[in-house]
Amino acid sequence: MRTNIDVFDLIFKTIHSLQGCLTGGIYKLQRPANSNKEDIVINSLILSTGDIQKGTYNLNIHVPDLVIKYKNQIQNQPNLKRLNELNELVRNKIDEIYNEDYNLYIVWENTLKDVDTANNHYINIRIQFISYKAYFK
Repeated sequence: MRTNIDVFDLIFKTIHSLQGCLTGGIYKLQRPANSNKEDIVINSLILSTGDIQKGTYNLNIHVPDLVIKYKNQIQNQPNLKRLNELNELVRNKIDEIYNEDYNLYIVWENTLKDVDTANNHYINIRIQFISYKAYFK
């Protein structure tokens, strides 16, 4: 049976080649405190036990906001272009992986304001993981 950490590692290996496309890094569970870089964070909601394991995982793609001047005031706006570019790169790596060992596919995504880090937005991609006991190593 796989553990949550096993699935983190599997997802990490699947998207690790994107490291060079980011100004920051790819992390499991949390990003570095006060990071103002482009980071991807993998975390989980649940992983079942049994002959068929199902789990729900999140990939959060964090991107610093753009600083713009509007009506003589400085303000931040989400960098939607960069969020979309990184989203496409991640989707190309992780969506619809079906093999004899496990399946990974994207369930949904949403763009959100990062409340923990000022001046950042992120895309939350929800991933479904399914694995079959016969193929566990």
